[in-house]
Amino acid sequence: MRPESHYAEKESGATSEGLSAFGHYGIARHAIFSVTFLLLYLILNRPEIIMVSQLGLSVWYPATGPILAVMLGISGWYFPLTVLAGAFAGVVILRLVTLPVTLATFAS
Repeated sequence: MRPESHYAEKESGATSEGLSAFGHYGIARHAIFSVTFLLLYLILNRPEIIMVSQLGLSVWYPATGPILAVMLGISGWYFPLTVLAGAFAGVVILRLVTLPVTLATFAS
């Protein structure tokens, strides 16, 4: 039988190696994913893409698809990214000037 101290040392060494490897590649992976998501959201949020019916209601709003996919499929920790993507789209596409105005628009 193995002594518990030897087993704990072996297990903790593998864990710290795994965390150090994840730290270098994990940050870059999250940054690339965030930039890709932001660009996809901006493209799908363009007025030319959104279909509007004759009554003025939005028939199809494709920008919600990536948000649902990220929040339900990957992780809820990307919620701040989705909020910032909506605010950034408001500034870039709708020409809202400040972040408080943008957030107030989304809140109402």
